[in-house]
Amino acid sequence: MLDGTRITATEAGQLSFSIVVEDQSVSVQLPQDDGSIRYAAAVADAADLRVIHDKGILEIFADGGAVCGTRRNYLNIRPDKLVILSKAHISIFSGE
Repeated sequence: MLDGTRITATEAGQLSFSIVVEDQSVSVQLPQDDGSIRYAAAVADAADLRVIHDKGILEIFADGGAVCGTRRNYLNIRPDKLVILSKAHISIFSGE
């Protein structure tokens, strides 16, 4: 259900963060990532994904919190555009 989900946030056209669910794993990319480390976790049968972003802190929870991770971003921390592509049901909440 989540496979193929892509979430991309940008600030002034520059990447803030990208989250991709494919091949039963969720991965995260930040603008400072150079590809030497892949930030990913297995989410084989996860039916839900919750993402919280607050001024550079990115928290990701999958499968009701059974899989979770946190990343700190120091670049482009106030995204002005969010693109979500998914076949799953989507709910978006903003604290602003």
